[in-house]
Amino acid sequence: MKRISILILTLSACLISTGFAQIENTIRFGLKAAQRGSRQLQNRRLSVAPPSSQLPVSATKDAIATLCPPDAVAFGASACGYVKVPLDRANPSVGKIRIYFELYVHSGSGPAESAILADIGGPGVTTTGIRDFWLSLYGANLDVHDLLLIDDRGRGFSNTIDCPELQHGTTSFSKAEADCAAQLGATASRYGTGDIAQDTEAVRAALGYDKVDYHGGSYGGEDVTAYATRFGEHLRSIVLDAPAGAPALRAFQLERDGARAVPREVRLDCERSPTCSP
Repeated sequence: MKRISILILTLSACLISTGFAQIENTIRFGLKAAQRGSRQLQNRRLSVAPPSSQLPVSATKDAIATLCPPDAVAFGASACGYVKVPLDRANPSVGKIRIYFELYVHSGSGPAESAILADIGGPGVTTTGIRDFWLSLYGANLDVHDLLLIDDRGRGFSNTIDCPELQHGTTSFSKAEADCAAQLGATASRYGTGDIAQDTEAVRAALGYDKVDYHGGSYGGEDVTAYATRFGEHLRSIVLDAPAGAPALRAFQLERDGARAVPREVRLDCERSPTCSP
């Protein structure tokens, strides 16, 4: 599949009869990914990479190369790095944070048709911590597309939020939540989808990609929607995989339940995509 059409996937896992199982599996999946990301953070700190790091020739000075973690190297990462962005864009004096990325470049000759971005949501799941999943999903597309994995702020290698009580369950959830909010202070509201969209755009621009294909799974659909409403001119296509967001709103309740009742995909394909042909 060299061209990705705009799809909204209503998976069989979303059927009412299996809804609770899906939620349970999603939580388990997210916890395992978070644990892998935590181990990576414990074993490694971002270090400046040697000049041989294969950032795209289109990359600007805002993309800073780093050494890739062993797991990324094992899976064939071409380059790893970060882009510095303001923690609070309305108050730049608060300082900047690093938004980490991993890049898996295409094997074909010539420039990439696009960069495929991915976000599994959670919220809170690290993107690079499940690189094996993304490579198994989109490895066949790496003949003409690059795969760009970005850790959203607050997770993975991107200014990870560290609230031990919540992470280890050492106290009641309500107390741990309050303590974490107090720890973050005024920056607690700076980890939402709006800031994530702007961070994603900063990485895209720093690496010099004009168009991206953006996959949003579950809560990742929120991040894709936030990006699309702000930077749609850089979207080649989107894939919404059982997404949170508009399909879950009351106004779409009838259509959502109807889709659940029929074990099929709702395919929009090229009907709403000006960049592809039937």
